[in-house]
Amino acid sequence: MADDVDRGADMNVRPIRLDFIGGKTRPTLSRWGLLIVGCVIVGWSGSRYVDAVSTHEVLQHRYDKAMHRTAAAERPIQRTPVDARVRAEQVKAVNPIIRNLNLPWDVIFRAVQPHKDMQVILLGLDTAGRTSVLRISGQAVDPQEMTDYVAYLAEKPQLRNVYLLKHEILRDGGYRFDVEVAWKDM
Repeated sequence: MADDVDRGADMNVRPIRLDFIGGKTRPTLSRWGLLIVGCVIVGWSGSRYVDAVSTHEVLQHRYDKAMHRTAAAERPIQRTPVDARVRAEQVKAVNPIIRNLNLPWDVIFRAVQPHKDMQVILLGLDTAGRTSVLRISGQAVDPQEMTDYVAYLAEKPQLRNVYLLKHEILRDGGYRFDVEVAWKDM
């Protein structure tokens, strides 16, 4: 019975040819084209890789340089007593300017603006580095307008100590004047 099974199996078996190495084939035009395209792609990819590596090196160098600068900037600077004195004088000179920048200029402008009926033109506003003191330069058509403007400023509740510092008569007519006022904390 075992012989029958073996004989039956032999009859149905077809031989399988396992030839993975083919004979010589001729290169065709399409194969040459694929080879050329592959070489171009490999070359382009290689150049992109080299470009990316060099860009990375440049950026890494810049980063290292920047980190070195910030590390150097974080170190405390040793100052001599002369440097400290010079720095204190600089701070003392700059502080009034900073205070003037922080003034409520919109409120001050509204307070010193002459009303529409006055024939007065404001030429300049200056704090001269003093806190809460303002020097106003203006021009009026006649002395009455000038004195009316000074009285107008004196009536303002935000302003105090209004003084006409100087005035001069202009050649073409009119008066140029300077007024000093102090303002209350606004």
